[in-house]
Amino acid sequence: MSNNPFGTALVAALLLGCVGCGDGKPQGELPPLHPVRGKALRGGTPLTTGLLRFTPSPETLESRDWLITAEINADGTFEVQSLHSLSQKRGVGAPAGAYRVNVTISGGDQTQGGRILNLTLPSPVTVEAKPNDLSLDFPKGR
Repeated sequence: MSNNPFGTALVAALLLGCVGCGDGKPQGELPPLHPVRGKALRGGTPLTTGLLRFTPSPETLESRDWLITAEINADGTFEVQSLHSLSQKRGVGAPAGAYRVNVTISGGDQTQGGRILNLTLPSPVTVEAKPNDLSLDFPKGR
């Protein structure tokens, strides 16, 4: 290896210039996120557990990079959070737009025969560019 100070400086500059550029993660900021809170119901009765998933509608290649979820509290309330899977940036709320909403409810101990229930709202919901208070009433059945 040579002791060329120009070569060493060039290699160091290239390495420093590429820090974070080869990881495949997009740089930049999240789009504006708008607060989304509310209550999750099933047949008019508050759900006491479950995980809500908001999927952009219509789904696009870019929208598949988003994980927009909310955990349901014991009183049925929830607050949405967004995660961009490529950049790993996250925030409270969701981008404005239409979403299909699904809930996954675990019914008891899965090792003892408990079951998992997946329900989807029949119509998309809209997140507006303002604070959103949603009442999500999943149909009874199954």
